[in-house]
Amino acid sequence: MWGGRRPAVHTGMLLAAGLALLLAASGCAERSAPPPPQPEARVEAPPPAPPVAALRVAYASTGLSQAYVWLAQEAGYFAEEGLAVELQYVPGSNVANQALLAQEIQFLAGAGTTSIGAALGGADTVILATMTGTFVINIMATPDVEPTPESVRGRTVAVTRIGSTSDFVARYWLRHLGLEPVTDVPIVQVGGNAEMVAALASGAAQIVSVTDLFGLELQRQGYRLLADMGALGVEYVYSGVGSTRSYVAAHEDIVRRYLRAAIRGQARFVADPAFSVPVVSRYTQIDDTEVLRRAWERHTTQYLKRIPYTTPAAVRTALEELALTNERARTADPEQFYDNRFVRELEEAGFFAALYPS
Repeated sequence: MWGGRRPAVHTGMLLAAGLALLLAASGCAERSAPPPPQPEARVEAPPPAPPVAALRVAYASTGLSQAYVWLAQEAGYFAEEGLAVELQYVPGSNVANQALLAQEIQFLAGAGTTSIGAALGGADTVILATMTGTFVINIMATPDVEPTPESVRGRTVAVTRIGSTSDFVARYWLRHLGLEPVTDVPIVQVGGNAEMVAALASGAAQIVSVTDLFGLELQRQGYRLLADMGALGVEYVYSGVGSTRSYVAAHEDIVRRYLRAAIRGQARFVADPAFSVPVVSRYTQIDDTEVLRRAWERHTTQYLKRIPYTTPAAVRTALEELALTNERARTADPEQFYDNRFVRELEEAGFFAALYPS
């Protein structure tokens, strides 16, 4: 009967419906399941800080050629290298060099001729970098003295210490004039730059050999410039990083850290007068902003070395003067007095290119 028959249900339709239900249930299960755990992100530990090393460092002048060490200290570059540096002012590079040889200090700012002279005598002093590569000395005098042999003969020249850079450059200048130091022109040692100013004022000396910063200050006070020794363009180790070979051999890691900080100090001095000039004023006790700014410009454009290699020609200048009183200097090899490998390592690593981008 028509009324008693049920409509037919195809097997294929049942299978399709069942499959759809299964897929829907599976999708719900996937959406409701928690995400699989993610691996924990690895946090790289910062490199360990270098061990702190306590150092005593002397600077032999309050001229701007020593500013790199003041800037490295005040800007915190020594501390960043793990170096606790105690700076000491020791007037006269020869006196400071004696402290170096006595192991009272580990580094000296202001090596030059004193380091070379000591090495000629058998000391193990060594120049690790030349930060200022020419004379940075002004020969100043009372207004009545003229830059002629006749006017200079018989006057008294004051220097910081006999055997110091101030003394070396004064003798070099006198011979350049055709005069014999001591014989034609007496030389006296009086101490630092401040003492030389006092010697002029008191009449104890009529001529002084001072750093260019103090030369500018003396010009401001009315004294006469007899010679700007930097204008000669003579290559010379005027100010460098000095140490001893024995210390370097035993502490190469500290030497690298010290040089990195010192050279960063030099670069900061060049690039940032707003920071540098007040620091220089504090260390030199000169507060005339115009004098300080002029000295900064002169050093950054004429005197300071961006890559502080020591050269044979710079050492040879010192040897020629030393040869007048020391026979060994006549035949000495200039390269025996310095070690450029640490500066070379920094250059090869791109250190200077980063400090002084073109």
